[in-house]
Amino acid sequence: MQPHTDAASNVNRRSVARARRTRTRTNVSAPEMRTQVLFRDKYVGVARIGHPLLAGGKVSRKQYAACSHVVASQLGDFSGPVDDALEKLELRRAVQVVVPGYPDAMRIVRSSDLIALVPRSSLGNALIKDRAATLGVRSFEIPVRMPEILISAMWHPRVDADPAQRQLRHAVLAVCKEAYPQE
Repeated sequence: MQPHTDAASNVNRRSVARARRTRTRTNVSAPEMRTQVLFRDKYVGVARIGHPLLAGGKVSRKQYAACSHVVASQLGDFSGPVDDALEKLELRRAVQVVVPGYPDAMRIVRSSDLIALVPRSSLGNALIKDRAATLGVRSFEIPVRMPEILISAMWHPRVDADPAQRQLRHAVLAVCKEAYPQE
């Protein structure tokens, strides 16, 4: 897939992407739903092992923006929160490929010079160590401020008192606490 280079097209795509993200975030929860935070996550960058970006230590904002990117987006968006943060610094990244999920992005990263933005949890946890190396990628800190990711369980009040549902929720919470202990 070729990157769009027309400036007006880029501005319009970013505006549409922001509207989609806002709509998605605000429509996720309903007042009658119960929620419980399972763990907090954050975005990290990934590049193939041996990628030139990783040779010099800490990745700068300019280095990050200068790389070619693969983006994971179920909606097919070319931009996201990292682009908003880069835009404030008068930087832009070149998105070369958009894929539907983080595993797809990491497969492309593993065999190319593209880099990606993924949740840290997709690279392993306290129960599954060093998944990044198994995937053939290395992670690095994103050089711009990104929003925290809250992973939550949601359920309807009518199943709140159901013993099987309650046991399932407690089991899921226990595994998440073990896998993702809060630092």
